[in-house]
Amino acid sequence: MHGKLFRICIIIFAWSSTNAQKDANYINQYLEYVIEIADEDVDIVEITEQLLRYINHPLNINKASNTEIFNFPLFSQSQALEICNHRKKFGPFLSIYEFQLLPSFNHQVLNQVRPLIAVYTHPITLKTVRKNIRKGKHQFMSLCETTSPKNIGQLRKTNHTSDSLTYYIGSNIYSNIRYRFDYKKHLSWGINLEKDAGEQFSFNKQKTPLGYDHQSLYLSLNDVGKIKSLQIGDFHVNLGQGLTLSTGLAFGKSSLITNTKRNFSGFSSYRSLRENAYMRGLALSVNNKNITLGSFISYKKLDGVIHYLAPDSNNERSTPFVETITEDGGYHRTINEQQQINKLADLQTGGYIEYENNTVKVGGVLQYRKLSIPIRQSTEPYSFFSFQGDNYLKNGIYYDAVFRNINLFGEWSYCFSNLTLAQNHGALISIHRKLDLSILYRNYNPGFITYQTNGFGENSNAKNEKGLYLGYQIKLKKYFSIVGYYDLFQNLNSQFKSIAPSRGFDLWTELRYKPSKIFNAYYRFRKEKKQINSPNQPIYNHENNQITRHRVHSSYKLSKSIELRNRIETTLIKSNQPTTRGSLIYQDLILKPKNKAYQWSTRIALSRVEDYKNRIYSFEKSPLYDYPMFNHSYSGIRYYILFRYTTLSNTQLWFKYGYTQHDTPIESFNEQYAIGSGLNEVAGNKKYTFTLQLKHVFN
Repeated sequence: MHGKLFRICIIIFAWSSTNAQKDANYINQYLEYVIEIADEDVDIVEITEQLLRYINHPLNINKASNTEIFNFPLFSQSQALEICNHRKKFGPFLSIYEFQLLPSFNHQVLNQVRPLIAVYTHPITLKTVRKNIRKGKHQFMSLCETTSPKNIGQLRKTNHTSDSLTYYIGSNIYSNIRYRFDYKKHLSWGINLEKDAGEQFSFNKQKTPLGYDHQSLYLSLNDVGKIKSLQIGDFHVNLGQGLTLSTGLAFGKSSLITNTKRNFSGFSSYRSLRENAYMRGLALSVNNKNITLGSFISYKKLDGVIHYLAPDSNNERSTPFVETITEDGGYHRTINEQQQINKLADLQTGGYIEYENNTVKVGGVLQYRKLSIPIRQSTEPYSFFSFQGDNYLKNGIYYDAVFRNINLFGEWSYCFSNLTLAQNHGALISIHRKLDLSILYRNYNPGFITYQTNGFGENSNAKNEKGLYLGYQIKLKKYFSIVGYYDLFQNLNSQFKSIAPSRGFDLWTELRYKPSKIFNAYYRFRKEKKQINSPNQPIYNHENNQITRHRVHSSYKLSKSIELRNRIETTLIKSNQPTTRGSLIYQDLILKPKNKAYQWSTRIALSRVEDYKNRIYSFEKSPLYDYPMFNHSYSGIRYYILFRYTTLSNTQLWFKYGYTQHDTPIESFNEQYAIGSGLNEVAGNKKYTFTLQLKHVFN
């Protein structure tokens, strides 16, 4: 009784002394940070959706599962553990201000997360959704982008005289349109349309009835009564630690040490533009107390290049096959690419069962997949263990448990089709408020089937790898902290660029300094060492390939409206070949005038790169959902300016202009130099990019 009275007194006092304003600027800062440290193939749409969802639909701490709390982007590992343990001990939170009873939540931290979290206990029913559906919001968004001068694919289209020449049949404009309706997080529907640059805009009743090359529809109902998730149309399936089944994208290694854990939660709507990286059909999961049951069925067509085996004595007809299937991509710009559209059928079905309480989550997942045309791998040595056939069956068992200051997680996944196993097991440990650790062991069989998986590791596929990862986050003194990891890994058999088993390590250390709200800086050091084939030796010989990276970054706010950002980054690659180097330096100016309808930001960057392997990626301010990573793989300059204007009628307009200029080698004339390769090659050493985006929100 006294404990509860004390909690209420704290809440009343905090309410009387706090009046925090809802400000989503830190969400944009977090978005920029996590994308910049992620892999280059990260899905910007999925990440943006996940982060921005909390602005309009705050996380209900009392109803959220442990997985959802650990997945919340603004909670550290120690903070998530404190919330789970407090809720287990005292029950539901009475108010947001009760968070100040937790050691890691002071007044400043609470003000940061307060706009994105909520505490309430009343259930949401289907009747409630029907009654309040008019309170939902509609959103329309459209983006167009083009480049100049025209590439070879476009020039051939204009000037071609022979049908044997390959060229882009469509315009040089990239375009997408998105419409969506959302009632909180419970009900949503939408349509996404996309046409890549070079693709043709045409109305075809069977393939493209709306004119765009890629068309996606979805209807989603979540956390309504006993329905945990109902998905109709295009949807994602993400379960466990992503070893058995995960159709989305997940982060790899970075200074966010909690990325070792996948906080997947079952079925969700598909709102991205990654063609083929989704299920299409129906998915339903229901919840009864602590048990969740889910099932799905999906049928769609995949692109592919059809090959034929010559007839033999047992088969008078030639047998069709494909060498691989693509879970992402889907370019249809040339006649050859269009001939690959919808060549094989893809049928998938499966389900999962899950038990969860305040401490433990345990689940099992099953997936069956049937293709209309079998896969037959190439004869390359690294393809020896890869899957061959037209169907496979996988199942997995996963767990996620919180005990005091430790979060244990992992998954075993087994492929019945080729009798292979993949597993990973990890722990997030909050030793002290100033010390967090992350540990992960993984062992992926060389023949494990990795289609639609997202296991954590050195390679993009969760196979042919064994490793041990140790990450740490330490708060040193008042203004300093240090984060990093050491990952030791071994490839169990041959792979691309390595004809024999190999090993290596990855070391990352980042020192952060933040003495005030207006200034912060960090220094990052990363060293990667791998064994690869030596080009000057017999193919079975290895050489050590070592990449060393240094980065110094600072940000300073001259005022509430003006911010400066600076960066210097270098790369150094050492092997038996000549040493190569790369460097990047840039200056940002960001202007956000108070009480003005416009914002703008600009950058000037200088890079010097001796080899493509020394390329450096940087985050650029971009229109919402547009891909923000730029590849500095050349010596030259990069300049851009981004302008955003917001009207009083919930309409936002973005315009971005980008300019790239490569240094021309002294032995080359300007007109002989080219940017890019293949049909994307642009004559000369200059390239211009123009992007325009419109967003309108209405009730």
